[in-house]
Amino acid sequence: MSSFELDSILISINNNYKNVWEQTRFIAYIQASCFATKDLKPTDLIKFNWDTELTENQNNIISIEEIEIRKQAMLQSVISSLNLPNKEIFMPEI
Repeated sequence: MSSFELDSILISINNNYKNVWEQTRFIAYIQASCFATKDLKPTDLIKFNWDTELTENQNNIISIEEIEIRKQAMLQSVISSLNLPNKEIFMPEI
């Protein structure tokens, strides 16, 4: 197993953990909203550390130049792992 496969597995486990807690929060929100006298949000009941991470990550916008740099780096990585001759690869515009 390679490192990128292990990273994907760990991210998947973490996402599953988050999903379970999000479901728990939503169930608590539904129960509490039945008896609440004011409007509630799910984050009013339980706050998780990934709630603040989401708002911080929304501000991280990647420029088009950075996308192109990352594309080229990924292509070079694929070329080197396949032992192909290093030549220009046609990348269609999306």
